[in-house]
Amino acid sequence: MRCNGLIMKDKLLIGVAIISSAALLEGCGKTETTNELRIVYQCADVEDFDNGDVLCRLELTNVVVSRYTNVLGKAIQRVQSQTPLRDIQGAITWNLPAGARLADNNVVVHEFGSGCQNGYCTANGNPTAFWLPIGSNVIGVSGTVTVNGKTVDLATSVPAVVIDISDWQCPDCSRGRYACFC
Repeated sequence: MRCNGLIMKDKLLIGVAIISSAALLEGCGKTETTNELRIVYQCADVEDFDNGDVLCRLELTNVVVSRYTNVLGKAIQRVQSQTPLRDIQGAITWNLPAGARLADNNVVVHEFGSGCQNGYCTANGNPTAFWLPIGSNVIGVSGTVTVNGKTVDLATSVPAVVIDISDWQCPDCSRGRYACFC
């Protein structure tokens, strides 16, 4: 009997030690909060248009990011807030792949509910919109702007984004379930 009591006590101590260690490790870490400029994009469905390209709206935003790194080195990143950069002081230029075309602001408003800067989609506006071709599209931004009193070189500070546009194929025309032209 006494042996069983010791075994139970040992198991209880081991369980408490494991739970305590996990709680301590979870609490040991480093949290860092930074402001970053990022490209945020929104693309329409491929099947919404019949020209083979996809309408995408691009915007340079100020993002507050919180990064937590635990003692094991695992990093967890959370976006705390996103604020569109309006009335930018400076100049930006969107760097786009060959085949990208400027969109019409009316189409952008119809598709996304809001349009381009000052009602015109341009290569220097924020926000703006383009028709992107099928494939992998690398979108970057360059120029110099002032954000919160600080001058920022966009080419070195803002990471490019990759927008993958897949060719939409008619899933099954033989059964007549889809309204497509094959």
